Amino acid sequence: MQIHEYLGKPWVSMARGENGTFDCWGLVREYYKKELLIDLPIYILEPKNVLQIARAFRGEKEGANWEEIDALEKDCVVVFGFSRASHHIGVCVDVQTDLVLHTLEGALSCCQTLAHIERTCTTEVTRFFKWRGI
Repeated sequence: MQIHEYLGKPWVSMARGENGTFDCWGLVREYYKKELLIDLPIYILEPKNVLQIARAFRGEKEGANWEEIDALEKDCVVVFGFSRASHHIGVCVDVQTDLVLHTLEGALSCCQTLAHIERTCTTEVTRFFKWRGI
């Protein structure tokens, strides 16, 4: 894995890699595709539609194939939110240092510790999901 290939990419709403731009879900999809050879569903999720994001990961959306896990694991998807509503997503790239690859509106993609993201994104609830089969 060459993590530097994912760093410094501009955030663009609903972007899935066009011109090297991503929103947070687009960056997770790109990582899964390149590193795990898994083509994740596109999920046309508007970043502000937190209910839609939460339903997709709880399996309420047709075709969802996620399993919620209790703790951070390498390559798991990390979903940040408030109570029952999700607002941000990233992927764990190093469990020993709790590093999560993510991108935020108005910023470039980066790796930060789980604790740092929780603090700066004012997150109340962090959940972990694993794609079934990995």
